[in-house]
Amino acid sequence: MTAGRRSLMGHVAVLALLALPMPALAGADQALAPPPADGPPLRFDPPATPMLYTRRLQRELKDGKLFVVTRSFAIRFERAEGGFRVTGEQVAVEVDAPPQLDRFVQMERERVEDGLFPLQLTEAGQIVGLKKVAPAEQLDDAIAQVLATIAEVVKPAADAEQLGRFARAIHENALLLLTTLPPDLFAPERAQHQESRTLNLPDGSEGVVTASYRMARAPTTGLLTEAQREVITVVGGHHKRTVESWTLQPLP
Repeated sequence: MTAGRRSLMGHVAVLALLALPMPALAGADQALAPPPADGPPLRFDPPATPMLYTRRLQRELKDGKLFVVTRSFAIRFERAEGGFRVTGEQVAVEVDAPPQLDRFVQMERERVEDGLFPLQLTEAGQIVGLKKVAPAEQLDDAIAQVLATIAEVVKPAADAEQLGRFARAIHENALLLLTTLPPDLFAPERAQHQESRTLNLPDGSEGVVTASYRMARAPTTGLLTEAQREVITVVGGHHKRTVESWTLQPLP
């Protein structure tokens, strides 16, 4: 593979990752407190008063630049059969990105995330019935724009088609790790853990997506205080880093 080809595939990988949907996005860019030692499950006892749930997604682009989306939600934990029901609505969104990504910025600022809530939790605070990722053929608007861009700038058409398959494969595989909430998000069971997934790409090469988690909880309630998921995607010698963080605090 030529250096130019590798560079082009690396650029396509960045665009494919950028186009991942961002369901419930998050809080401030701050270091996590030291995670608690793993131990016996804590009693899960969330407050009845509203809370502010935030999710921040920071994606690394070329030249060290960042694409950052932060969404905040007012949520409430309610007693329900078998555990708890979490309801919520989006109350704020912030997007920060380089000027050349204005179309992605506009899409995120205009989008209201209304598909996350309500969530069902067990008595121990574990999320029940996490929503499945949409079928691969149902690409969202952002990845469709990526594919259109490839078709415009890459000639001949056969090369554009190959790169399009490459972009879809990265998008769909990374989607499985990056857009699924950890089942124990609201009641962390482990202070730290890691999971990986191999990307089998259409050109016969492989990539790897690795997600590393750090999570902290309140000792009195067992409820999430802050958590972080770092996702490293390695494709064709290119490393891309995405940092996702969540915070939960009393609503001001």
